[in-house]
Amino acid sequence: MLLAAVLLALTLPPQAAQPAIDPSVTVCEMLVRQFLGTPDTYQPLGSPTVERGSVTLAYSFRDAHGATRSESRTCTFHPGEDGRFHLEPFRRDYLQKRLTEAKAKLRASPAGNAMQLARSQILDIGREMYVQNERLRRAEGEAAAAGLYPIAPADTRLGE
Repeated sequence: MLLAAVLLALTLPPQAAQPAIDPSVTVCEMLVRQFLGTPDTYQPLGSPTVERGSVTLAYSFRDAHGATRSESRTCTFHPGEDGRFHLEPFRRDYLQKRLTEAKAKLRASPAGNAMQLARSQILDIGREMYVQNERLRRAEGEAAAAGLYPIAPADTRLGE
């Protein structure tokens, strides 16, 4: 019986070594899961794309109603002062643009309902920015605890 197992092992073709997963992909997955209501239902779809300074993931998950949904997200990384790659919050540029526009609208608004509406928009944008940053911090903490973050340039394809 042992001889049969050894012969079988010798006749099978050698398995190719699995390529190591880029830590930027794992860190991006950690961030994406922070935004899912049911993070344990996260399932990658296809291969992630690692390009200069960003990782794009396609994935499926179950929403709060139990329906399966598919999305893709792009995580953006930038080199920090320490020379390592750091995550940026999702939609940071978009939210910053909206905040600038809402502030301009507030300055131009006459006193009354229009001014209150502009103030309300600024508060909503601020809340969303706060939530984005809190989720980013949780993902960074999880990745740092796993020894993956911040990401050294030699460990990733982000700089290519």
